Amino acid sequence: MASSTRFVAFASTMVALIALPRPVWADPIPLTGGSVQVEIPLSSARITFMGDDFMLRTGTEDFRISFAILWPFPAGTSIDLGGVWHPSDVRGAEATVNGVHYPQLYVGHGTSGGTFTTPSLVLTGEGTQIVTEPFSFTGFVSAFDSPQAAPGFDQPVFTATLVGQGTVRAAFAWIPPEDVFPGAYTPVTLPGADYHVEYVFGPAVVTPEPASVVLLGTGVLALLYARGRAKRDRHR
Repeated sequence: MASSTRFVAFASTMVALIALPRPVWADPIPLTGGSVQVEIPLSSARITFMGDDFMLRTGTEDFRISFAILWPFPAGTSIDLGGVWHPSDVRGAEATVNGVHYPQLYVGHGTSGGTFTTPSLVLTGEGTQIVTEPFSFTGFVSAFDSPQAAPGFDQPVFTATLVGQGTVRAAFAWIPPEDVFPGAYTPVTLPGADYHVEYVFGPAVVTPEPASVVLLGTGVLALLYARGRAKRDRHR
C-alpha cells in the first residue's frame, strides 16, 4: 500500500512538472547585441539574437533581402537594405533563457520570423563601395524541443516577441556599361567575410546624407555670419 502511494505521488509530481507553463514574454524583448549575416545568392543567414537574459543562435535558408529580387540593378535605382526572415523549414538552434541553457532546440514551423526595415538609398559612383544604414527590427520566435513538434499541439520551450535596432552594412561593385547594357551595381561579399549583408544590433549609427551635410554646413556658415554681424553692430 505504501509503495502504491509513493508511485501515485511521484506520478502526480511528474504530471505537474510537465504541465508547468513554459516561458512566454508578455512584453517584447529588446535586442541589445547579436547579428544576422546574409549570403544573398543562397538566401541563407547566420542569426544571433541577444538581450537581457536571452540569447538565441540559429540559421536559415529563408532570408530575403529587399533588393535581391532585381540585382544587378542600374545606376539611379532606389533600393533599401531591409530584409525578411520567415523560415518555412525547421532549423536547429541554441538558446539561453532566464539563466537556463538549451544546447539543442528547433525553430521554424512557420512560428518564427522577423522584418528588418531601413531607409531607401540610391548608389552613386564607381568601384566597390560599402553602404551603411540604420535599421529597426521586429520579430517573434517559438522554440521547440523536437524537430517533429507540431505547433498548436506541442508546447514550445519558450515564445518571445523581439524588437531591436542597429546598423546594417552591405558591399556593392560597379559593373561598367557595355554596348547596349547600362552600368549597374551588384552585391559582393563584405571585406574579409563570406556574406554580403550584415545587420548588427546595438545603437544605430546614422550616416548623414550628402544633402544633410550641405545643409549643416550652410547652417554653420549662417550662424558664423550672424555672430560676426552682431559684433560689428556693437562696435559701431
